[in-house]
Amino acid sequence: MNYTKLFAISVLTLGISNPSFAGVYPSFNPNLTGFSTSLGPNTLDYTFDQSGLNGTFAKSGTGWTLNVTGSGASAFYTPGVNSVYSVNNSAYSLVANFNASGAFTTGTLTIGGTVSGTPAGSVAQTAGQPLLAATLTAFGYNASQATIGFETHFTSSWADQAAFTGGSTGDLVYLFNQGGVSTGSGVLSNLISEFKSGTFAPTTFVNVESLAAVPLPLPAVLFGTGLTALMGFARQRRNHPKSI
Repeated sequence: MNYTKLFAISVLTLGISNPSFAGVYPSFNPNLTGFSTSLGPNTLDYTFDQSGLNGTFAKSGTGWTLNVTGSGASAFYTPGVNSVYSVNNSAYSLVANFNASGAFTTGTLTIGGTVSGTPAGSVAQTAGQPLLAATLTAFGYNASQATIGFETHFTSSWADQAAFTGGSTGDLVYLFNQGGVSTGSGVLSNLISEFKSGTFAPTTFVNVESLAAVPLPLPAVLFGTGLTALMGFARQRRNHPKSI
C-alpha cells in the first residue's frame, strides 16, 4: 500500500529547474489523466531528481515505445528537501511500451549511480546495485502542465528498504520541464497531444527532468499525524471554558 495515498499533505508550489538549486517540489496537479489513483509529489517523500534527460517515442512492432535516458545532474533528497545527496556516475533509463492505440502496457525504470552519503537509518549501497529499480504500472499525463507520469512498483534496489519506504511497494515518477509546468507548452506537449488525439508519429524531445518519489516510511507518517492530533487536543483544552 502506498501511504502517500492515505495522507493528504500540501505540495509546495515552486518548481525545480536544476537539482543544485532545488528547494521545493513542482506544483504538479496530481490528477493526471489515465492514472488509476490520484498521486502527486509529496513534501514528505524521498525523491530522486534527474535533469538533462532525452527521449524518443518510436514505433516498436505493432505498438510504440517511449525511451528516456540520460546521465546529467542527479540528486537524492530526504523528506522536505532537508538533506541532499549528489548522485555520482548517474545513469537513468525509463522504457514504456504502448499498444497501437496508445494504451500503456509495460515498462521499467532504472536509476543507476552511487550516492555521496548514506542517510541516517538507511543501509549502504552495495557494489553494482541500482539506486532505484521499478516496474511501471500505469501511465498518465497533464496537458495543462505538459507533464507525464507513471505509477511504479519497486523491484530490488537500494531505495527499496524500510528506511525509505516503510514497507510501501511503490510510488510514482514524473517527467517534466519547468517551462511546461508554468505554461503548458513544454517539450512534452507534442507527445501529450498525440496521446490525446490517438494519432501517433515518431517524436523526440530533449532536456526533460525526472522526479521519482519514494514514500515516507509509515512510522514517520504516524508520528506526524499523531503530533497533529496532540496539537489539536491541546488546542481544544486551551479553548474549553473552565468551570467555576
